[in-house]
Amino acid sequence: MAQKNHGISIGLVCETFSISETCYRYQPRLMDENNKIADWLMKLTGAYRNWGFSLCFLHLRNVKGFLWNHKRVYRIYRELELNLRIKPKKRIIREKPEPLRVPTAIKESKIKVHPGTEILADSGYQGLQKLHIKTRTPTKRIKKVPLKANSQLASERVPNENIIAMVKRFKIVSDRYRNRRKRFGLRFNLIAGLYNWELSML
Repeated sequence: MAQKNHGISIGLVCETFSISETCYRYQPRLMDENNKIADWLMKLTGAYRNWGFSLCFLHLRNVKGFLWNHKRVYRIYRELELNLRIKPKKRIIREKPEPLRVPTAIKESKIKVHPGTEILADSGYQGLQKLHIKTRTPTKRIKKVPLKANSQLASERVPNENIIAMVKRFKIVSDRYRNRRKRFGLRFNLIAGLYNWELSML
């Protein structure tokens, strides 16, 4: 406007408004191609909702053969606000669960538990009742019926879990035992004795 109305040279106008002559003379020539890029991005994101920018750009470059600059494509991708769309979550297809190995492992270990001993276990030990009658595990929750037995069982197991956590500070209990198996019971009893001695000192 200043150049047309007042007859000032373009160089003086650009210097006055602190812009370069290249910027003043610039005219976009690739608008049709940008519209083509936008159309392709809308098609790909509509057909493949899980695809992000990387997969869309690789498809355009490797499959369709377009040699567009990735910065240019990403600028149009953001102008279309495709980076703000909510992608659907992938549903994990779970295979048929395998039977629990805990009761079998206990049976194979041939550990003898006194019949009068009561075992308090979590839901991972379901099925242990078949091997030891006095075993208490959480029962399955029924709709609209609160299970007080589960919470009571959890409160009773808390002290035991704390003791196990304290004993596991010794590596031979928490890691794989690689020494002679006959002496494992002796070493475990020594660890339990140290813990009991620590309790007596409190």
